[in-house]
Amino acid sequence: MSCILLPALPVITASGLLLSIQSVLVQFKVLPSDTNANIWGFLLFMFAITGLSLVGIFFCYNTVKFFGGNPLYVLLVGLILTSRLYANITPKIIPMDILKVL
Repeated sequence: MSCILLPALPVITASGLLLSIQSVLVQFKVLPSDTNANIWGFLLFMFAITGLSLVGIFFCYNTVKFFGGNPLYVLLVGLILTSRLYANITPKIIPMDILKVL
């Protein structure tokens, strides 16, 4: 288990530290709360969120490396699993009138 989780700890730690630094700078009004208003605030936020949102890819890669699989396939599966394209998918609700049999 440690062969899978330990290599991803630096990514999690660095992302958490960057996000906490950004939060402290916003609280002390060094950076504006809107991340698009300042380039440094945007870069800090972008690096922190990217690391945290893609941590699943690191876990997938470390798992395959431990078990001896093909890393290319797992990186593609990890990218699909962490993709933001699936965030706004909602199921279509079928009206009950269509399901009634006359």
